[in-house]
Amino acid sequence: PASTPPPSSSAPPATRTPSPDASRTTAAPSRTAPPATRHSPSHDGGALHRGDRGPEVSELQYRLRKLNLYADEPDGDFDDRTVLAVATYQFARGIDGDATGTYGPATRRALEAETG
Repeated sequence: PASTPPPSSSAPPATRTPSPDASRTTAAPSRTAPPATRHSPSHDGGALHRGDRGPEVSELQYRLRKLNLYADEPDGDFDDRTVLAVATYQFARGIDGDATGTYGPATRRALEAETG
């Protein structure tokens, strides 16, 4: 009977130690989530970039699709395919007023004028 209590005493401290570590692990992903959410509604001067989402991106994809530069259905996700389509459009039209693959004011003016 004297041998039984010492193993029981050792088990609870080991169980309590992982609990604080689990709390710290949960806190780290929370800090990562807000920056991603901040990029979703991007409106810095009207430019759209990789990672942006929403109806403005869908409209961009629709316009690029009218010119056969974007083959997929518009989904509102400014992903690699959208970046490539914008960059191709910029190169083909000689647009250098915006960063390559970014849908900024110069690219927007040209694309909207061309696609109505």
